[in-house]
Amino acid sequence: MLLEVCHTLPLAVSVPLSRDTVWQRLWERVTFPQRWIDGVTACDVLWHAPKEAALTRRIAFGDRTFEERVTWQTGEWLRFVTQATPEYPGSLLTITLVERDAMRWSLTFSYRRFVRDGDATLPDGSDLSAWLAAAYRSADEAYVVALARALQAEQERR
Repeated sequence: MLLEVCHTLPLAVSVPLSRDTVWQRLWERVTFPQRWIDGVTACDVLWHAPKEAALTRRIAFGDRTFEERVTWQTGEWLRFVTQATPEYPGSLLTITLVERDAMRWSLTFSYRRFVRDGDATLPDGSDLSAWLAAAYRSADEAYVVALARALQAEQERR
């Protein structure tokens, strides 16, 4: 079964920002996810090919590690493909930078997550897809708030 979740969240910043400024901070999610993603304890880049706009990294959440292939179109989008493991069926996340108005931005988060047969219901009987959709949105809202704060602070220092 394939679960698909998509939502767009505005970056609430009071000053206009260039695409490059937002992209530089968004890129930190690739190179230093511990700063932006709750629970990430380590990230090692295993392979990086800038001309191909691709890298492979190993990301750790405590003692659980995942390998991800990250691709991008500079200034436009990032795509994270998390490889399947015996415990995890794999997933794909695309984050797209969207200009709402002149130099005002939103991020669109598009998830595709595989759910194995028999795993669509949580132990308490609730629906896994609804739980995941809410969890993804909550995590993304926290990320967007933190990103907006960092961008705002950076602009105020200039």
